Amino acid sequence: YNYYSQYIEYNPGCGDSVYTNYFFSAKNIDYVEDWNMYHVITSPGEIFLTAVNKIGQQAVERKKGGMAYLYIEAVSSAGLRDKLPLCEQIYQSVLEGDPGYEYTADLAALIAKLYDDAYNLEKALEWLEIALEKGYSAEYAGYYSNFENLQDNRKYQKLLKKYRKKQGIEEPSKDYNNSR
Repeated sequence: YNYYSQYIEYNPGCGDSVYTNYFFSAKNIDYVEDWNMYHVITSPGEIFLTAVNKIGQQAVERKKGGMAYLYIEAVSSAGLRDKLPLCEQIYQSVLEGDPGYEYTADLAALIAKLYDDAYNLEKALEWLEIALEKGYSAEYAGYYSNFENLQDNRKYQKLLKKYRKKQGIEEPSKDYNNSR
């Protein structure tokens, strides 16, 4: 961690891989997880949060998909809902700076999940529709643990139905819906 931290301090324009290694070394030092069915981080520490902030700054500046994914995934897994406006800004910067990035649907889905976790269901639906429009799997979006707070929302059910049809995915059986 110290090596990467110092390297970045003296070479802020270094390659994405250096920032990635910096982030994961910080995560290994300062990232306490409680593993359960939903993979929850219980206490991200100061080193981890500093790394997340540096990655976010670089994601905005570089407008590259890989750096954006690293940041948004870290924010999502740590439940850092206060970072949602920056996640949206980073997503838009990737569309401008890296238009061929193949995981834009996944980025939008991670943002939707963050909004779902924050109980902002309208924004969650808005971002889920962006994700589905970009090719995110309607089948995967329908899994209970992905959008837990949207499960009983009629707009969510309509959205899934629309995109399952578009993507050629069969509707789940009634047993599937009752198993939750």
